[in-house]
Amino acid sequence: MPRFLTCWLLLALAWPSIPSAEPLDRQWRFTVLLNGKPIGHHHVDLAKRGDDVEYQSETRLDVKILFINVYSYLHTDAESWRDDCLTKIESSTNDNGKREFVRGARAAASFKIETPKGASELAAPCIMTFAYWNPRILTATRLMNAQTGAEVPVRITALGKDTVLANGAEIAAEHYAIVGEKLNIELWYAQGEWVALATTTERGERLQYQLRER
Repeated sequence: MPRFLTCWLLLALAWPSIPSAEPLDRQWRFTVLLNGKPIGHHHVDLAKRGDDVEYQSETRLDVKILFINVYSYLHTDAESWRDDCLTKIESSTNDNGKREFVRGARAAASFKIETPKGASELAAPCIMTFAYWNPRILTATRLMNAQTGAEVPVRITALGKDTVLANGAEIAAEHYAIVGEKLNIELWYAQGEWVALATTTERGERLQYQLRER
């Protein structure tokens, strides 16, 4: 997620009724809103391939003031998962002219990563990114930022039942919060599927992912 918005939209506590994760071939198409105005999109494509789940996403944002583009952001991410653990990642980001990438793969008991800062290794047998499509991240205490490759400590809280706008209608959903340093993300799941995201930036602006079709 872009730095100018402050909060990274990247993300084990126990509580009742965590939705189950059964990834199949699926698509998510979100309109991204800033203070209620569209500024871009977030697209997700998910495919089950044998024991693996193949994930691809694109986030494209353009912020304009008086019809002049003052900020652009493009992030693409390809990931492979097995047994709810990340096995491979390749992401690319253009954050208003600053370019970043992450390339990584699971080794025997760790996850090896390459970024513009060099090579590193995460000493954990199971790594998760901020993979909102997979409700199992709601049990995590650390998540990897797919833009930077950094592993981020998180606290996750169930906020209870709520209603949220998705596909042009108000629907019932379970509401969660992912909190960390400079991080406060709200997520909504309906019948185990991710249907919305929101955060409030340090400048008090409201950023939302609004589902328009699955």
